[in-house]
Amino acid sequence: MKKIFTFLALISSVVVGYASEYVVLDSPYDNHTIEVVIQTPASEEGPLLLFLHGASKKDGLTSIAQSWFDRWLDKGYTAAAISMPGFGGSSGRMDFCGPFTLDSLNFAIDAIKDKLNVSNFGIIGFGQGGMAGVLLASQRDDIHCVVCANGGYDLVRHMVPGDPLMQSLKKKGYDIDTDDQAALAIRSPLLHISTIQAPLFLLHRVDNPIVSEDEVVDFCHAMQASGKVCELRILEKTSETDVQKIFFDEVIDESEDWVDGNMQT
Repeated sequence: MKKIFTFLALISSVVVGYASEYVVLDSPYDNHTIEVVIQTPASEEGPLLLFLHGASKKDGLTSIAQSWFDRWLDKGYTAAAISMPGFGGSSGRMDFCGPFTLDSLNFAIDAIKDKLNVSNFGIIGFGQGGMAGVLLASQRDDIHCVVCANGGYDLVRHMVPGDPLMQSLKKKGYDIDTDDQAALAIRSPLLHISTIQAPLFLLHRVDNPIVSEDEVVDFCHAMQASGKVCELRILEKTSETDVQKIFFDEVIDESEDWVDGNMQT
């Protein structure tokens, strides 16, 4: 099916010097829609960075603050964000980085690339968005790099009674059988290391109650043992009331130079 763009808004700002396009794509997968925003600097379209949201809310791409876009636009990047199925203005079922989500993201990414006439891009993802980015890197050879903040890497190890991640997936109504090892395996980056083609940068909060530090370290070591590029930053606690969230400033402080270096390759 031909990629179809419906342009719902075009906003130009002289003050911040960027153009923003809000786009709805008609996806061939179960006839659902995919919400996309593309922002380009006023001077010239630069390398493309794609932002993928987390699952703490159902806001989709609107959970990514404009200040995040501005940071990269000011550096000359073109920035885009996609609402995954079931989030924001995207319809379709939520399957937590499963085949439906990845097919939808691949479709939307190809449409964005075609519109901008770019051949490669980078990804910065949060939570499920970070996991999706890593899994996309096992399917595509056009990704410069992936930053995964607060992601998970081995869902199979969560198959224990009372696991907080599995309980959260059930509570939020994801279309996934949390008792099916095969279903969890296809969503586990650890089991896709052999096909991951992009450098990875992982950020994780110490004492994260959902994904253990051991899970992240084991994945990073397995990547490195396989000859893949993978860097890891373990961040200290910020407060007792928010031991999981990773903030915008932390992502910038830890990964900005690494992203710049990889996006220039």
